[in-house]
Amino acid sequence: MGSLLHSRKFWIAVFGLLQTILFQFLPDFPPTVWQAIDVLVMVVIAAIAWEDAAEKGNKRTEYLLAKLDCTEKDTLDGE
Repeated sequence: MGSLLHSRKFWIAVFGLLQTILFQFLPDFPPTVWQAIDVLVMVVIAAIAWEDAAEKGNKRTEYLLAKLDCTEKDTLDGE
């Protein structure tokens, strides 16, 4: 639960939910605007998820290279 409260994706999703609920009850606010904000929120969450996955992938690659006792120089030189 603690990691959830520190999650950027979680708080952006909370923001998206709250703004959707708020704007749903404001009759003069155009629905296309809050729907566009929802789409932007989803794009930001997807971008953060992509960034997190890439970071984990890099850590995994570094771990595997260290496990094989390889260095970047060895890999680039083809030795």
